[in-house]
This record gives sequence, C-alpha cells and structure tokens, in this order.
Amino acid sequence: FLEAGSLDYCLKAVKTRVEKTFTILNKLRMHEKYKKVIENTIVVLFNQNNQIAEKYNISTKVQF
Repeated sequence: FLEAGSLDYCLKAVKTRVEKTFTILNKLRMHEKYKKVIENTIVVLFNQNNQIAEKYNISTKVQF
C-alpha cells in the first residue's frame, strides 16, 4: 500500500475534494454562522488526512 503509492494517491484525492468543498462553500450564500459550522465540520472530518500524512511522512497535507 505504501510502496505502491496508493496511500499518496488517496491523500491527494482527499486533498482535492476538500479544496473543492471549500471553493463551493465560499460561493454559497448563507448566514455566516451556518457556513462556519460546515467549515468546522469539514476540518474535523478531514483532519485525519493530515495525521495520516504526518505519520507516513507524506507531504500531501490539506491546508485549512
């Protein structure tokens, strides 16, 4: 899994999806309070991606 690059591929895929999610979220017209709740949920949900990247020394980290 690690040697084949599958983990790196998965982490990059997650990073791409998170970035697209924030792009869409920033375009939505909604009360800032609700937008913040969604943002915080996304950060908590995908923070595990960063923990895995750190554990295996992979540079693919999601910047929040």
